[in-house]
Amino acid sequence: MASANYRLAKKEDINSLAALRYEFTTEVGDSDGSVSEKKFLSSCIKFLAYGLKNKTWNHFIAEIDGKIIGHASLMKIEMIPRPHRKFKHFGYLTNFYVKAEYRNKKIGKKLLENLIKFTKTNDYESVIVWPSDESKSLYSRANFANKNGICELVL
Repeated sequence: MASANYRLAKKEDINSLAALRYEFTTEVGDSDGSVSEKKFLSSCIKFLAYGLKNKTWNHFIAEIDGKIIGHASLMKIEMIPRPHRKFKHFGYLTNFYVKAEYRNKKIGKKLLENLIKFTKTNDYESVIVWPSDESKSLYSRANFANKNGICELVL
């Protein structure tokens, strides 16, 4: 297997990201089938495009041979200013997914490492995530503290 390339998503990636989001939600049983795939993709594409345009969302991509095989999404949440504090925002991590055939190959680990590096170089105070049972060990190995079901990495 070729090694993966890791990068931030661009607007040209939105259709692929929406398709992976659909695959992810149907795989984990988070869809009751009441919304057609076509309707879901249309609304998801609009959402992703808006988030990239206004810079509230960053999507971290793993790709092999130009095909996106995994992603993680980070929402930038602005904080009310505080005296004597450098940080202006924190991150909400969600939509972390690697296609089944690429799991257990350290792709998720490297996606998370790239996301953390981004947050450190862009002055995030912390990152929070609501992990699935399957992902708790990944976040624990990356030094996220589990507090009542929410994992937080203080940067």
